[in-house]
Amino acid sequence: TIQYSSGVYDVSLSVYNIVTGCQSYTEEPEWISVYSQPEAIFDVSQTSGCAPLSLYFDNLSTNANQYNWFVNSVQILSDNDLSFTFSEGVYNVMLQAVSDVECTTDDYESIQIQSLPEVVADFDVNYFCNQDMEVQIQNNSQSVTSMSWSFGDGFISTEDVFFHEYANEGNYTIELLVENPLSCNLIDLESVSITVAPPPNVSFGIIATEDCEEGLVEFENTTILSTYDVASEWEWDFGNGISNSAFESSNTYSQEGVYDIELTLETELGCEGSFSDEVVIDFSQIPIPQFSYSIDTCSNSVLFTNESEFADDYNWSFGGMYSSDEYNPIVELFPGNSLDVTLTVSNDFCNNSVSDFIDFSIEGIYEDIVIPNVFSPNGDYMNDVLSISGIKDCESAVLRIFNRWGEEVFYTIHPGEDSWKGFHRSEEVAEGVYFYVLEMEYDQITGTITILR
Repeated sequence: TIQYSSGVYDVSLSVYNIVTGCQSYTEEPEWISVYSQPEAIFDVSQTSGCAPLSLYFDNLSTNANQYNWFVNSVQILSDNDLSFTFSEGVYNVMLQAVSDVECTTDDYESIQIQSLPEVVADFDVNYFCNQDMEVQIQNNSQSVTSMSWSFGDGFISTEDVFFHEYANEGNYTIELLVENPLSCNLIDLESVSITVAPPPNVSFGIIATEDCEEGLVEFENTTILSTYDVASEWEWDFGNGISNSAFESSNTYSQEGVYDIELTLETELGCEGSFSDEVVIDFSQIPIPQFSYSIDTCSNSVLFTNESEFADDYNWSFGGMYSSDEYNPIVELFPGNSLDVTLTVSNDFCNNSVSDFIDFSIEGIYEDIVIPNVFSPNGDYMNDVLSISGIKDCESAVLRIFNRWGEEVFYTIHPGEDSWKGFHRSEEVAEGVYFYVLEMEYDQITGTITILR
Protein backbone atom coordinates (compact mmCIF):
# COMPACT_ATOMS: atom_id res chain seq x y z
CA THR A 1 0.00 0.00 0.00
CA ILE A 2 1.51 3.22 -1.16
CA GLN A 3 0.16 6.78 -0.82
CA TYR A 4 0.87 8.94 -3.82
CA SER A 5 0.85 12.68 -4.20
CA SER A 6 -0.55 14.11 -7.38
CA GLY A 7 1.19 13.02 -10.56
CA VAL A 8 1.64 10.14 -13.10
CA TYR A 9 3.61 7.05 -12.00
CA ASP A 10 5.21 3.96 -13.69
CA VAL A 11 4.76 0.70 -11.78
CA SER A 12 7.13 -2.30 -12.27
CA LEU A 13 7.45 -5.69 -10.57
CA SER A 14 10.64 -7.84 -10.37
CA VAL A 15 10.57 -11.47 -9.08
CA TYR A 16 13.67 -13.72 -8.24
CA ASN A 17 13.91 -17.44 -7.41
CA ILE A 18 16.79 -18.03 -5.01
CA VAL A 19 16.82 -21.80 -5.71
CA THR A 20 17.08 -21.71 -9.40
CA GLY A 21 18.46 -18.29 -9.71
CA CYS A 22 15.80 -17.34 -12.23
CA GLN A 23 14.15 -13.90 -12.29
CA SER A 24 11.41 -12.03 -14.15
CA TYR A 25 10.40 -8.33 -14.62
CA THR A 26 7.26 -6.53 -15.78
CA GLU A 27 6.45 -2.79 -16.02
CA GLU A 28 3.34 -0.58 -16.56
CA PRO A 29 4.36 2.94 -17.68
CA GLU A 30 2.09 5.75 -16.46
CA TRP A 31 -0.09 3.19 -14.82
CA ILE A 32 -0.97 5.32 -11.79
CA SER A 33 -2.50 8.80 -12.31
CA VAL A 34 -3.16 10.85 -9.17
CA TYR A 35 -5.10 14.09 -9.65
CA SER A 36 -4.68 17.17 -7.50
CA GLN A 37 -7.45 17.98 -5.05
CA PRO A 38 -9.54 21.04 -6.13
CA GLU A 39 -9.03 24.10 -3.96
CA ALA A 40 -12.11 26.32 -3.28
CA ILE A 41 -11.14 29.98 -2.84
CA PHE A 42 -13.22 33.18 -3.34
CA ASP A 43 -12.96 36.85 -2.49
CA VAL A 44 -15.57 39.55 -1.74
CA SER A 45 -15.00 43.31 -1.52
CA GLN A 46 -17.05 43.86 1.68
CA THR A 47 -18.88 41.83 4.26
CA SER A 48 -21.33 44.41 5.70
CA GLY A 49 -23.54 47.18 4.44
CA CYS A 50 -27.08 48.55 4.17
CA ALA A 51 -29.89 46.24 3.24
CA PRO A 52 -30.56 45.41 0.52
CA LEU A 53 -26.84 44.64 0.06
CA SER A 54 -25.68 43.48 -3.39
CA LEU A 55 -22.25 41.73 -3.42
CA TYR A 56 -20.04 40.16 -6.10
CA PHE A 57 -17.98 37.08 -5.18
CA ASP A 58 -14.79 36.51 -7.21
CA ASN A 59 -13.95 32.83 -7.70
CA LEU A 60 -10.19 32.14 -7.20
CA SER A 61 -10.45 28.36 -7.00
CA THR A 62 -7.94 25.96 -8.67
CA ASN A 63 -8.02 22.42 -10.04
CA ALA A 64 -11.77 22.51 -10.59
CA ASN A 65 -14.15 23.00 -13.47
CA GLN A 66 -17.50 22.97 -11.68
CA TYR A 67 -18.64 25.27 -8.90
CA ASN A 68 -21.67 25.25 -6.64
CA TRP A 69 -22.60 28.28 -4.50
CA PHE A 70 -24.61 27.93 -1.28
CA VAL A 71 -26.18 30.64 0.93
CA ASN A 72 -27.20 29.37 4.34
CA SER A 73 -26.87 25.78 3.09
CA VAL A 74 -29.21 26.37 0.15
CA GLN A 75 -27.70 25.98 -3.30
CA ILE A 76 -28.54 29.05 -5.36
CA LEU A 77 -26.15 28.94 -8.32
CA SER A 78 -23.84 26.63 -10.32
CA ASP A 79 -21.52 29.08 -11.98
CA ASN A 80 -18.02 30.42 -11.76
CA ASP A 81 -18.76 33.71 -9.94
CA LEU A 82 -21.66 34.79 -7.73
CA SER A 83 -23.72 38.03 -7.60
CA PHE A 84 -26.30 38.07 -4.81
CA THR A 85 -28.47 40.62 -2.99
CA PHE A 86 -28.80 40.15 0.74
CA SER A 87 -31.56 41.45 2.95
CA GLU A 88 -31.07 42.24 6.62
CA GLY A 89 -29.43 39.38 8.58
CA VAL A 90 -26.33 37.16 8.95
CA TYR A 91 -25.50 34.72 6.13
CA ASN A 92 -23.07 31.82 5.51
CA VAL A 93 -21.72 31.74 1.97
CA MET A 94 -20.08 28.52 0.76
CA LEU A 95 -18.31 27.60 -2.50
CA GLN A 96 -18.00 23.96 -3.57
CA ALA A 97 -15.26 23.28 -6.14
CA VAL A 98 -15.51 20.03 -8.10
CA SER A 99 -12.92 18.51 -10.47
CA ASP A 100 -13.68 16.69 -13.71
CA VAL A 101 -12.86 13.20 -12.42
CA GLU A 102 -15.00 11.03 -10.32
CA CYS A 103 -12.57 10.58 -7.50
CA THR A 104 -12.34 14.19 -6.68
CA THR A 105 -12.89 15.70 -3.28
CA ASP A 106 -14.68 18.87 -2.42
CA ASP A 107 -13.45 21.87 -0.51
CA TYR A 108 -15.55 24.45 1.27
CA GLU A 109 -15.20 28.07 2.33
CA SER A 110 -17.66 30.05 4.45
CA ILE A 111 -18.11 33.79 5.09
CA GLN A 112 -20.53 35.77 7.22
CA ILE A 113 -22.42 38.69 5.65
CA GLN A 114 -23.67 41.24 8.17
CA SER A 115 -26.34 43.39 6.44
CA LEU A 116 -27.28 46.56 8.38
CA PRO A 117 -30.98 47.55 8.50
CA GLU A 118 -32.36 50.72 6.90
CA VAL A 119 -34.58 52.86 9.11
CA VAL A 120 -37.74 53.74 7.16
CA ALA A 121 -40.33 56.40 8.05
CA ASP A 122 -43.71 55.43 6.61
CA PHE A 123 -47.30 56.03 7.70
CA ASP A 124 -50.83 56.25 6.31
CA VAL A 125 -53.33 58.97 7.20
CA ASN A 126 -57.07 58.60 6.76
CA TYR A 127 -59.69 61.26 7.43
CA PHE A 128 -63.26 60.10 7.81
CA CYS A 129 -65.43 63.19 8.10
CA ASN A 130 -66.34 63.85 11.74
CA GLN A 131 -67.24 66.80 13.95
CA ASP A 132 -64.04 66.45 16.03
CA MET A 133 -61.91 66.57 12.84
CA GLU A 134 -60.03 63.46 14.00
CA VAL A 135 -57.60 61.77 11.59
CA GLN A 136 -56.61 58.10 11.82
CA ILE A 137 -52.90 57.23 11.61
CA GLN A 138 -51.24 53.89 10.86
CA ASN A 139 -47.50 53.77 11.44
CA ASN A 140 -45.73 51.48 8.94
CA SER A 141 -42.17 52.52 9.82
CA GLN A 142 -39.38 49.93 10.01
CA SER A 143 -36.25 49.45 12.13
CA VAL A 144 -37.10 52.40 14.39
CA THR A 145 -35.62 53.07 17.82
CA SER A 146 -37.05 56.61 18.33
CA MET A 147 -39.55 58.87 16.56
CA SER A 148 -40.96 62.40 16.51
CA TRP A 149 -44.35 63.44 15.14
CA SER A 150 -45.32 66.94 13.97
CA PHE A 151 -48.95 67.53 12.97
CA GLY A 152 -48.71 71.02 11.48
CA ASP A 153 -50.81 72.63 14.21
CA GLY A 154 -48.05 73.02 16.80
CA PHE A 155 -48.60 69.61 18.43
CA ILE A 156 -45.46 67.43 18.80
CA SER A 157 -45.25 63.84 20.06
CA THR A 158 -42.39 61.38 20.56
CA GLU A 159 -44.76 58.46 21.17
CA ASP A 160 -46.46 56.31 18.62
CA VAL A 161 -49.89 57.79 17.81
CA PHE A 162 -52.98 56.30 16.24
CA PHE A 163 -55.17 59.40 15.87
CA HIS A 164 -55.03 63.18 16.14
CA GLU A 165 -57.75 65.82 16.54
CA TYR A 166 -57.50 69.24 14.91
CA ALA A 167 -59.06 72.28 16.55
CA ASN A 168 -59.45 74.21 13.28
CA GLU A 169 -60.24 73.21 9.73
CA GLY A 170 -57.52 73.68 7.13
CA ASN A 171 -54.63 72.17 5.19
CA TYR A 172 -51.95 70.51 7.31
CA THR A 173 -48.69 68.63 6.75
CA ILE A 174 -47.96 65.71 9.08
CA GLU A 175 -44.27 64.81 9.45
CA LEU A 176 -42.64 61.77 11.02
CA LEU A 177 -38.90 61.73 11.81
CA VAL A 178 -37.51 58.28 12.78
CA GLU A 179 -34.03 57.33 14.01
CA ASN A 180 -31.88 54.22 14.53
CA PRO A 181 -28.20 54.69 15.43
CA LEU A 182 -27.45 51.09 14.31
CA SER A 183 -29.04 51.47 10.92
CA CYS A 184 -27.52 52.19 7.60
CA ASN A 185 -29.11 55.61 7.07
CA LEU A 186 -29.48 56.67 10.78
CA ILE A 187 -32.63 58.84 10.18
CA ASP A 188 -35.54 59.10 7.76
CA LEU A 189 -38.33 61.63 7.26
CA GLU A 190 -41.80 61.15 5.82
CA SER A 191 -44.48 63.84 5.32
CA VAL A 192 -48.13 63.62 4.25
CA SER A 193 -50.44 66.54 3.42
CA ILE A 194 -54.04 66.34 4.55
CA THR A 195 -57.12 68.55 4.49
CA VAL A 196 -59.57 68.40 7.40
CA ALA A 197 -62.99 70.03 7.51
CA PRO A 198 -66.09 69.56 9.67
CA PRO A 199 -69.25 67.99 8.28
CA PRO A 200 -71.48 70.36 6.30
CA ASN A 201 -74.47 72.06 7.91
CA VAL A 202 -77.17 71.20 5.41
CA SER A 203 -80.28 73.42 5.26
CA PHE A 204 -82.69 74.94 2.77
CA GLY A 205 -85.47 77.50 2.58
CA ILE A 206 -88.23 78.56 0.24
CA ILE A 207 -87.82 81.48 -2.15
CA ALA A 208 -90.92 83.61 -2.61
CA THR A 209 -91.42 84.51 -6.27
CA GLU A 210 -93.14 87.58 -7.73
CA ASP A 211 -94.75 85.62 -10.52
CA CYS A 212 -96.33 83.20 -8.10
CA GLU A 213 -97.78 80.16 -9.81
CA GLU A 214 -100.09 77.70 -8.20
CA GLY A 215 -98.08 74.73 -6.92
CA LEU A 216 -94.66 76.10 -7.94
CA VAL A 217 -92.14 76.12 -5.09
CA GLU A 218 -88.58 77.38 -5.47
CA PHE A 219 -86.06 76.08 -2.93
CA GLU A 220 -83.02 78.00 -1.75
CA ASN A 221 -79.97 75.97 -0.73
CA THR A 222 -78.65 77.58 2.49
CA THR A 223 -76.12 74.86 3.32
CA ILE A 224 -72.97 76.00 5.11
CA LEU A 225 -69.97 74.16 3.67
CA SER A 226 -66.34 74.45 4.73
CA THR A 227 -64.13 76.55 2.48
CA TYR A 228 -61.70 73.60 2.51
CA ASP A 229 -64.23 71.17 1.08
CA VAL A 230 -66.24 71.00 -2.14
CA ALA A 231 -69.62 69.43 -2.73
CA SER A 232 -69.47 66.50 -5.10
CA GLU A 233 -73.13 65.54 -5.16
CA TRP A 234 -76.45 67.15 -4.18
CA GLU A 235 -79.73 65.28 -3.99
CA TRP A 236 -83.21 66.77 -3.50
CA ASP A 237 -86.19 64.65 -2.53
CA PHE A 238 -89.36 66.72 -2.91
CA GLY A 239 -91.61 64.25 -1.11
CA ASN A 240 -93.81 63.54 -4.12
CA GLY A 241 -91.63 60.97 -5.89
CA ILE A 242 -89.56 63.56 -7.71
CA SER A 243 -85.84 64.16 -7.06
CA ASN A 244 -83.21 66.50 -8.42
CA SER A 245 -79.40 66.81 -8.23
CA ALA A 246 -79.08 70.57 -8.82
CA PHE A 247 -77.64 72.96 -6.24
CA GLU A 248 -80.90 74.91 -6.09
CA SER A 249 -84.09 73.66 -7.57
CA SER A 250 -87.84 74.04 -7.84
CA ASN A 251 -90.77 71.69 -7.96
CA THR A 252 -94.39 71.98 -9.01
CA TYR A 253 -96.91 70.25 -6.76
CA SER A 254 -100.19 69.15 -8.24
CA GLN A 255 -101.97 68.79 -4.91
CA GLU A 256 -102.04 70.70 -1.67
CA GLY A 257 -100.76 68.93 1.41
CA VAL A 258 -97.81 68.40 3.73
CA TYR A 259 -94.63 67.13 2.06
CA ASP A 260 -91.38 65.88 3.59
CA ILE A 261 -88.58 67.63 1.73
CA GLU A 262 -85.03 66.30 2.13
CA LEU A 263 -81.69 67.60 0.88
CA THR A 264 -78.59 65.37 1.07
CA LEU A 265 -74.96 66.16 0.29
CA GLU A 266 -71.67 64.39 -0.33
CA THR A 267 -68.31 66.20 -0.46
CA GLU A 268 -64.91 65.48 -1.96
CA LEU A 269 -63.50 64.86 1.54
CA GLY A 270 -66.08 62.14 2.07
CA CYS A 271 -68.40 64.17 4.29
CA GLU A 272 -72.09 63.47 4.18
CA GLY A 273 -75.01 65.49 5.51
CA SER A 274 -78.75 65.78 5.20
CA PHE A 275 -81.63 68.02 6.25
CA SER A 276 -85.34 67.43 6.05
CA ASP A 277 -88.36 69.57 6.79
CA GLU A 278 -92.11 69.43 6.41
CA VAL A 279 -93.48 71.99 3.96
CA VAL A 280 -97.15 72.85 3.78
CA ILE A 281 -98.26 73.36 0.19
CA ASP A 282 -101.51 75.33 0.16
CA PHE A 283 -101.31 77.27 -3.12
CA SER A 284 -101.13 80.55 -1.19
CA GLN A 285 -102.81 83.70 -2.45
CA ILE A 286 -100.54 86.37 -3.84
CA PRO A 287 -99.95 88.95 -1.04
CA ILE A 288 -101.34 92.46 -1.47
CA PRO A 289 -98.89 95.25 -0.51
CA GLN A 290 -100.33 98.59 0.55
CA PHE A 291 -99.46 101.32 3.03
CA SER A 292 -100.23 104.88 4.08
CA TYR A 293 -98.04 107.48 5.72
CA SER A 294 -98.06 110.73 7.68
CA ILE A 295 -95.34 113.36 8.00
CA ASP A 296 -94.42 114.66 11.45
CA THR A 297 -93.00 118.11 10.77
CA CYS A 298 -91.79 118.45 14.36
CA SER A 299 -89.48 115.44 14.21
CA ASN A 300 -88.95 115.62 10.44
CA SER A 301 -89.98 112.02 10.07
CA VAL A 302 -92.39 109.93 8.05
CA LEU A 303 -94.57 107.42 9.90
CA PHE A 304 -95.64 104.47 7.73
CA THR A 305 -98.72 102.38 8.37
CA ASN A 306 -98.61 98.89 6.87
CA GLU A 307 -101.98 97.87 5.45
CA SER A 308 -100.87 94.78 3.48
CA GLU A 309 -102.86 91.56 3.27
CA PHE A 310 -101.96 87.86 2.97
CA ALA A 311 -98.31 88.55 3.80
CA ASP A 312 -95.90 87.18 6.40
CA ASP A 313 -92.70 89.11 5.68
CA TYR A 314 -92.16 92.76 4.85
CA ASN A 315 -89.24 94.64 3.35
CA TRP A 316 -89.13 98.40 2.91
CA SER A 317 -86.73 100.09 0.53
CA PHE A 318 -86.24 103.83 0.88
CA GLY A 319 -84.69 105.25 -2.25
CA GLY A 320 -82.10 102.49 -2.32
CA MET A 321 -80.24 104.18 0.53
CA TYR A 322 -81.43 101.91 3.29
CA SER A 323 -84.05 99.29 4.04
CA SER A 324 -86.12 97.96 6.91
CA ASP A 325 -88.05 94.82 7.77
CA GLU A 326 -90.16 96.49 10.48
CA TYR A 327 -93.91 96.29 10.15
CA ASN A 328 -94.46 100.07 10.58
CA PRO A 329 -91.13 101.83 10.13
CA ILE A 330 -90.35 105.48 10.84
CA VAL A 331 -87.99 107.25 8.45
CA GLU A 332 -86.27 110.61 8.88
CA LEU A 333 -87.03 113.12 6.11
CA PHE A 334 -86.20 116.82 6.07
CA PRO A 335 -88.30 119.54 4.43
CA GLY A 336 -87.51 120.16 0.82
CA ASN A 337 -86.58 116.53 0.19
CA SER A 338 -88.40 113.61 -1.37
CA LEU A 339 -88.34 109.84 -0.91
CA ASP A 340 -89.02 106.84 -3.16
CA VAL A 341 -90.59 104.07 -1.09
CA THR A 342 -91.04 100.44 -2.15
CA LEU A 343 -92.75 97.87 0.04
CA THR A 344 -92.16 94.22 -0.87
CA VAL A 345 -94.31 91.67 0.93
CA SER A 346 -94.19 87.89 0.76
CA ASN A 347 -95.70 84.74 2.16
CA ASP A 348 -94.32 81.20 1.97
CA PHE A 349 -94.33 81.05 -1.82
CA CYS A 350 -95.13 84.44 -3.33
CA ASN A 351 -94.09 88.05 -3.15
CA ASN A 352 -95.41 91.34 -4.45
CA SER A 353 -94.45 95.00 -4.22
CA VAL A 354 -95.82 98.52 -4.41
CA SER A 355 -94.05 101.88 -4.67
CA ASP A 356 -94.88 105.49 -3.85
CA PHE A 357 -93.20 108.89 -4.05
CA ILE A 358 -93.24 111.18 -1.02
CA ASP A 359 -92.57 114.88 -1.62
CA PHE A 360 -91.90 116.69 1.67
CA SER A 361 -92.33 120.20 0.25
CA ILE A 362 -91.90 123.31 2.36
CA GLU A 363 -95.33 124.50 1.26
CA GLY A 364 -96.85 121.40 2.64
CA ILE A 365 -95.36 122.00 6.09
CA TYR A 366 -97.49 125.06 6.67
CA GLU A 367 -100.62 124.11 4.78
CA ASP A 368 -102.58 123.74 8.03
CA ILE A 369 -101.86 127.31 9.20
CA VAL A 370 -104.95 129.54 9.08
CA ILE A 371 -104.66 133.38 9.39
CA PRO A 372 -107.92 135.40 9.36
CA ASN A 373 -107.98 138.44 7.09
CA VAL A 374 -110.37 140.48 9.27
CA PHE A 375 -111.38 140.81 12.93
CA SER A 376 -113.45 143.31 14.99
CA PRO A 377 -112.01 144.17 18.41
CA ASN A 378 -115.17 145.96 19.66
CA GLY A 379 -115.70 144.13 22.95
CA ASP A 380 -118.71 142.06 21.87
CA TYR A 381 -116.75 138.87 22.45
CA MET A 382 -117.20 137.90 18.84
CA ASN A 383 -114.11 137.92 16.65
CA ASP A 384 -112.46 140.31 19.06
CA VAL A 385 -108.89 139.04 18.57
CA LEU A 386 -106.61 137.96 15.76
CA SER A 387 -106.10 134.26 16.42
CA ILE A 388 -103.77 132.14 14.20
CA SER A 389 -104.28 128.35 14.17
CA GLY A 390 -102.32 125.44 12.75
CA ILE A 391 -98.92 126.39 14.19
CA LYS A 392 -97.44 123.41 15.99
CA ASP A 393 -95.78 123.78 19.35
CA CYS A 394 -92.49 122.62 17.89
CA GLU A 395 -92.52 125.30 15.21
CA SER A 396 -90.28 128.33 15.55
CA ALA A 397 -92.44 131.33 14.51
CA VAL A 398 -92.42 135.14 14.82
CA LEU A 399 -95.42 137.36 13.97
CA ARG A 400 -94.97 141.03 13.04
CA ILE A 401 -97.85 143.43 12.14
CA PHE A 402 -97.34 146.83 10.51
CA ASN A 403 -99.59 149.77 9.78
CA ARG A 404 -99.73 151.48 6.41
CA TRP A 405 -96.75 153.70 7.30
CA GLY A 406 -94.55 150.68 8.08
CA GLU A 407 -94.64 151.10 11.81
CA GLU A 408 -94.62 147.84 13.74
CA VAL A 409 -97.74 147.73 15.90
CA PHE A 410 -97.53 144.14 17.16
CA TYR A 411 -94.78 141.56 17.74
CA THR A 412 -94.79 138.05 19.29
CA ILE A 413 -92.66 134.91 19.24
CA HIS A 414 -95.68 132.79 20.15
CA PRO A 415 -98.22 133.62 17.47
CA GLY A 416 -100.20 130.48 18.14
CA GLU A 417 -100.79 131.55 21.76
CA ASP A 418 -100.49 135.36 21.82
CA SER A 419 -103.50 136.85 20.02
CA TRP A 420 -103.55 140.49 18.85
CA LYS A 421 -106.41 142.44 20.41
CA GLY A 422 -105.97 145.47 18.17
CA PHE A 423 -103.85 147.54 20.59
CA HIS A 424 -100.51 149.25 20.17
CA ARG A 425 -98.81 150.63 23.26
CA SER A 426 -101.99 150.13 25.26
CA GLU A 427 -104.04 152.15 22.83
CA GLU A 428 -106.55 150.97 20.28
CA VAL A 429 -105.38 151.19 16.72
CA ALA A 430 -107.58 152.73 14.10
CA GLU A 431 -109.76 150.76 11.74
CA GLY A 432 -108.14 149.90 8.49
CA VAL A 433 -105.81 147.52 6.72
CA TYR A 434 -102.63 146.21 8.39
CA PHE A 435 -99.82 144.14 7.00
CA TYR A 436 -98.43 141.05 8.68
CA VAL A 437 -95.29 138.89 8.29
CA LEU A 438 -95.30 135.38 9.84
CA GLU A 439 -91.71 134.14 9.87
CA MET A 440 -91.32 130.33 10.14
CA GLU A 441 -88.24 128.13 10.27
CA TYR A 442 -88.29 127.29 6.57
CA ASP A 443 -90.48 130.01 5.04
CA GLN A 444 -92.46 133.13 5.77
CA ILE A 445 -96.13 133.97 5.18
CA THR A 446 -97.28 137.52 4.40
CA GLY A 447 -100.67 139.11 3.98
CA THR A 448 -103.11 141.81 5.16
CA ILE A 449 -105.55 142.06 8.06
CA THR A 450 -108.53 144.44 8.20
CA ILE A 451 -109.73 145.78 11.52
CA LEU A 452 -113.39 146.72 11.82
CA ARG A 453 -114.81 148.25 14.99
